[in-house]
Amino acid sequence: MRLIDTKNLPSDTVQLARIDFSENSGEHFLLFRREETLIILNKYPAQPWKLRDKWIDTDEAGYNLSQLELPIKALSWIIKTIENDFWKKPSEGGLPRDALHVDNVIENEDLRIRFTPNCGAENVKGLTIKNYSRKGKGRDWQEMQLPYSLLREDGMLDLLKKVNLQYQDATL
Repeated sequence: MRLIDTKNLPSDTVQLARIDFSENSGEHFLLFRREETLIILNKYPAQPWKLRDKWIDTDEAGYNLSQLELPIKALSWIIKTIENDFWKKPSEGGLPRDALHVDNVIENEDLRIRFTPNCGAENVKGLTIKNYSRKGKGRDWQEMQLPYSLLREDGMLDLLKKVNLQYQDATL
């Protein structure tokens, strides 16, 4: 996987939006489109650190990056799954209490949305979106953790809805 260089975007990549994460000063999420791919990039403050006498540098000066790529057509499924499966009670049509994830294959890519009780920090509830069809940084898959506060209060879910609507209307 090639992480997006936010200071030198490739010509085929367009930045769609940025959301500051209110729970962690300096952390933000960026949305990009590259052809039919949606890229969610999490950029968070970090410093080089030492591991077994070797310095590990940051992905960008002062920041580490986490990146998830998925078919842009998956957006409508992601939105529906969050709102109808995870945020509704079983009595309202949501997932059964013992169901922690929902899987789907979209554009031949294996995707999963999973409830995460420690989403980025201890006792912070949220969701993790995984793409098992694309290799990530140090993993055989890509994933992005989205705390509920980011989705609700910070407006990430509304932003995803807006991007999806623009995509559906061919105005993106």
